[in-house]
Amino acid sequence: MAARMIATLPSPVAADGPALDNPALQLRGLAEAVNELQEGILRVVFEPDAKKQLRLFSVREAARWLGLSVPRLRDVCAETGLVPEEQRSMGPRGGLYLSAEQLRAVRSRLADKAGRRGSAARRYRPGREGAERPQTVASMIFKGGTGKTTLAVHLAQYLALRGYRVLLVDLDPQASATTLFGINPAVAVADHATFYGYVCGERRFADLVLPTYWPGLDLVPANLSLALTDFEIAGRAKLNRRPIHGYLSEALDEVRDGYDVVLLDCRPDLGMTTLNALLAASGVFVPVTMGQLDIASMGEFFRFSAFLLEQLPELGLPAELLALDFVKLVINRFDPAQAAQAQVRHWLLARMAGWVVETPMLQTAALGHAGAQWQTLYEYEPDEGRRRAYNRALEALDAVCFELETILWRAWGRPGTPVRPLAETGVAE
Repeated sequence: MAARMIATLPSPVAADGPALDNPALQLRGLAEAVNELQEGILRVVFEPDAKKQLRLFSVREAARWLGLSVPRLRDVCAETGLVPEEQRSMGPRGGLYLSAEQLRAVRSRLADKAGRRGSAARRYRPGREGAERPQTVASMIFKGGTGKTTLAVHLAQYLALRGYRVLLVDLDPQASATTLFGINPAVAVADHATFYGYVCGERRFADLVLPTYWPGLDLVPANLSLALTDFEIAGRAKLNRRPIHGYLSEALDEVRDGYDVVLLDCRPDLGMTTLNALLAASGVFVPVTMGQLDIASMGEFFRFSAFLLEQLPELGLPAELLALDFVKLVINRFDPAQAAQAQVRHWLLARMAGWVVETPMLQTAALGHAGAQWQTLYEYEPDEGRRRAYNRALEALDAVCFELETILWRAWGRPGTPVRPLAETGVAE
């Protein structure tokens, strides 16, 4: 593979040499080399079939997601037969392991036993009910490097493990969320298989939805074609006089009723695609890192967003289209050992109380180890030497996602809070 990659690249020139003779050829060669590198990583990391699959969950992990003791979960598996007896010692380290499909099946069985309504049933089947509308939540800010995708993907997987029906829409032409699900956007995603295909009128939005290897979690993928979406929207506004703002709302109307939560991973700008996401959303999570330049950028994001929304009533938009149930700042990539970061967080909480999610999303070594293998923290399974650090990182991530889940419950008008996931250290054999 390395030899082929080297062969596809035109020879670079020295840093102090003449300008590149054919920059487009050089950049094309670099793009092809990166694509072959990605394919090679898929073959090595996800062997033998170069396809990403979700690992099994130990009985301790499954129990903490279901809020059961380990003995009780063992009894449920034995009573229901949802986990065959011959599978109960087939895990990587022996003992009882459950697939994500089996975990959801056990959750569904427990919910059925608890009844269709009430707090006991909601503990196992927490998704929307009755008149509750699907929550459409955008992860957005127009500065890169703040962790929009990290937040969106981890929250999507957390909610799926909690029993919600989740759709993740990747609206970023960088397609990082798509890549995290083991899909090479340059090879495995056609241009019309993205939101761009819907805007062009080539595809129904419902046809873009892909099931993932996470039960309960679907994906609308992205690739570089999304960089053209704003031009397409502008062109259609000029030629057909179609308004620029309603594409994503109308697209989601095709599928929204099949989900409890729709998450939008937005591109780092405030173009027409992001405006569509803002108007389609019922709530917004704004990830921000604790640097003073990042805070300044966040202020400009809010200022420009307000400017755009203030112009829209002149276009005759209904008031409900401009309504949001919540806007919350999520402190991301936080290192409490850094005094400067701690100080900025203190100022932010003091000045914007009520707008900031109090639990920060920590920058941890475990998150880095998972990312190096194209995995999230919920997919990663550390070796025993890193198990304790991983458990601490997981509990910190759970705490953030639990607070975000609680915000969704309040948007639904529910009293109280969801049942908190058990800490790994609190699940006793």
